[in-house]
Amino acid sequence: MKAMMDSKDVTGVSGDLIDIKILDFSEDRTMAYSAVVASAAFSYKGTPNDDVYVFTNVFKKVDGVWETVWGHRSTGRSPDEDPPAPWP
Repeated sequence: MKAMMDSKDVTGVSGDLIDIKILDFSEDRTMAYSAVVASAAFSYKGTPNDDVYVFTNVFKKVDGVWETVWGHRSTGRSPDEDPPAPWP
């Protein structure tokens, strides 16, 4: 995904954080995870993309700095479709 987004095939990139569904830390504050709803708009090889998606991350604190050690992006949906269901 990073290579695709850094390529010249991708233009007009914009996005917004819509909602933080969860952000939680391990008891010793060295690991954390999150699930967020975000939007992205861009063109790939001239084809416009505008979607809303869920992104999950696992973070690890290394030498005092938070690093993303894992992430997953759901398949996007059109901004006019129902948003992801509420989390418990």
